[in-house]
Amino acid sequence: MFTRKCRLQIQAINGGGGSLFFKSLLNLSTTTQKALTQDAHMVDYLIDKLGFSEDAAIAALNKVPSLRPSQEKADSVVNYLKKFGVSKTHIRILVSASPRLLCCKVGKTLEPKFKFFQELGLSGFVLCKVVLCSRRCDGHGLDPLIKPRFFYLRQLMGTESNLLEVLRIFPQVLSCLNTEIVESNVRLLSNYGITHEFTMKLMVKNPIRFFSIKAGEMEEILNRVENVLGIPRESGMFRYGVEILFKLSMSTVDEKFGVFRSFGWSDSEILGMVRILPLILSMSGPRIREVVDYFMNELGYTPDYLASRPVFLTLSFEKRVKPRYEVLRILNEKKLNKRKAGLFTVLTLPESKFLKYYILPYKDILPDVYNTYLSKAGIPTAEQ
Repeated sequence: MFTRKCRLQIQAINGGGGSLFFKSLLNLSTTTQKALTQDAHMVDYLIDKLGFSEDAAIAALNKVPSLRPSQEKADSVVNYLKKFGVSKTHIRILVSASPRLLCCKVGKTLEPKFKFFQELGLSGFVLCKVVLCSRRCDGHGLDPLIKPRFFYLRQLMGTESNLLEVLRIFPQVLSCLNTEIVESNVRLLSNYGITHEFTMKLMVKNPIRFFSIKAGEMEEILNRVENVLGIPRESGMFRYGVEILFKLSMSTVDEKFGVFRSFGWSDSEILGMVRILPLILSMSGPRIREVVDYFMNELGYTPDYLASRPVFLTLSFEKRVKPRYEVLRILNEKKLNKRKAGLFTVLTLPESKFLKYYILPYKDILPDVYNTYLSKAGIPTAEQ
């Protein structure tokens, strides 16, 4: 306790000017001493009651230097949160992010918000995050802007499940929502042929990006899909190009293009592949390098062949590509493969058909192949 208090005093003094440290130390006023003692008690409270480390407790209090909650008020907040099934760990996360929470008046400030959002289907930690991230949440009652924004989003998104998922991922949405920009972007997407259902998908999968986007950014994304990636808006793949550039910057896209170029791919081959399957760009750079290296340097495929069949590159590498190729290699070596299908056809077969044509007929002849394939493909033996 004494050590914690001294650390708080030193931090407060240093904050006021390191060159006057000793003078400041000697001239601390009675009021300041009392405040520091109160801070030390609050540090103890965070450590003992909520499991903070000493450093984390001090860091939290430093966010709000004027914070002076009584233990009774802090207890009332903590106990209120526990009523909603919020664990001590989650309470610690909430307090660390917003220490002023412990100063709230439960009846006046927290209860109206919790009641409102609870009645709309939120619960537990998600409920707490939405309440705390709502505009002016720390010291005021339910903000009059929050309700209309909530109802606007609910109407826009169509289903409660969509809205709850957005709030779970991006609880700050009700504070930062600009309905004019959202309306403009929804209309713009519609003008480019993006269906309302797919727009909802963008919102739900990327709510932080969608609801934080600035005016004009959406049009830039749409233009890049059409003019940089070369996917016409009439194409069924256009919307997937939008989804990709919604998540990735052009510098990241160019880095991934660079991986293909390092294997001798031309820009026309890369863009041709992207037009067929834009989601190929959702793969990480290292993953692209590993897969392309295998198909080109191990199996001997050329860029033009792979570019016209990009689904090759998206298949599960460890559970599908390598195990199936190894099965084919062994069957061909032993002259047991009667079907003579190409690797592309074999790799894209549903699991049930691959087992039927290439595994089960040779189960007794090649038991090791059977067992190894099931193991690598992650298929329980009992399913066969």
